[in-house]
Amino acid sequence: MRAHLLVRLIHSLCQIHVFLRHIVVGVVRRQLHMQTVVHV
Repeated sequence: MRAHLLVRLIHSLCQIHVFLRHIVVGVVRRQLHMQTVVHV
């Protein structure tokens, strides 16, 4: 039972990690895009 909960917890943490990484990548790309636009 405890192992099952641990697996669920790890799975949800992995989903959160992927979600946060997508947000970070999107923000960084937007920042870089704005910087290149400003430089040009």
